[in-house]
Amino acid sequence: MTELTSEVISFAYDGKGKLSDPKYYPTLPSDFNGENKGSAIKISNDNKFIYVSNRGQDAIVVFLKIKVIIWNKFKL
Repeated sequence: MTELTSEVISFAYDGKGKLSDPKYYPTLPSDFNGENKGSAIKISNDNKFIYVSNRGQDAIVVFLKIKVIIWNKFKL
């Protein structure tokens, strides 16, 4: 979650420490013109959803996860 551009960015991970192929997902509607800052990102306990909150728009955006990633597998 980016604070200034209010986007979620995902990457492909090669298992060897390299990130590539960034994908940008906006968290604001295209007609939103107010000031906003991304504030938090959380993954649901069942790993099916990503919740993102916006400070300014005062909204929570919900993304359905397409691919489950084992977070603790990687040493970053």
